[in-house]
Amino acid sequence: MIIGLDVHKDLVYVTRMENDEKITEQYEMKNSEESWNKFVSKYILEMPEIALEASTSGKHKINIL
Repeated sequence: MIIGLDVHKDLVYVTRMENDEKITEQYEMKNSEESWNKFVSKYILEMPEIALEASTSGKHKINIL
């Protein structure tokens, strides 16, 4: 599984893609500590690869992941 994150100031766009390249989930979440904690809790056991947009907003979330 690969999760792509497009991080903006107020929102994060999340896309989940399986190894067969099928997109199985897409959603938006708030760029808040509470939303990031829920995100980590949801996926932590699956140990996904994460593709993070290389921008100023994305750099601040690297430590969370």
